[in-house]
Amino acid sequence: MKYSCCCRRVISSLFFLLFLMLCNRSDAQFGAQLSSFAPKGDIGQYFKKGASIDIYINVQSNDYKWLYRWGFFHTALSSRIDTVPVYGVMGNTVLPGYLVNKNFTVNYLGIDLNRLVVKTHGFSIYLGVGIIAGQSHVNYVEHIETVSNEVGDIDSWIAGLKFNAMLNYQVNKHFDVFFDVSKNFITATDYTTSYTSNKSGIGVNYYIRNRK
Repeated sequence: MKYSCCCRRVISSLFFLLFLMLCNRSDAQFGAQLSSFAPKGDIGQYFKKGASIDIYINVQSNDYKWLYRWGFFHTALSSRIDTVPVYGVMGNTVLPGYLVNKNFTVNYLGIDLNRLVVKTHGFSIYLGVGIIAGQSHVNYVEHIETVSNEVGDIDSWIAGLKFNAMLNYQVNKHFDVFFDVSKNFITATDYTTSYTSNKSGIGVNYYIRNRK
């Protein structure tokens, strides 16, 4: 527990320092994105896709060919199946039971690096890769006749890689709109060992200063 709390403080401190550095830049860009988040693998078996939100701070290189993006992600998914049949064994007897998973939430911080590959008539296409780190949380109820009746919570550390593609349109000197798709590969400490997710959505960016 002490190790987990220490890691959480270190990660939070590093991201907060990066946040302050980016905010102090005159060319910083703030963005928000609303997306559809679709879990795959073990998580996808039990939870439906749902809405997610990203809050970004972006900084572009001087030649506008690279986009550095820091962000916070949140989603809360509902159960795909209300009750999952499970069983227990006592001696030579198989005992019926059920498992209920609910309130699966994911929060993570991420950094990605995006390369401009196409720019024409106000449109830009970026391809990027990044890293993510955060936590997931799930509530569950498990009941097996005469064996167990358990209600609990599972908090899991998660980390992974993110690959994304973004179509961006410059509305004016301050605002952009964009469409972003990404694929996450996530490793978790508890609940499930690893899973993937697909995310696609639209967003808006705001530049603090006028662009040329």
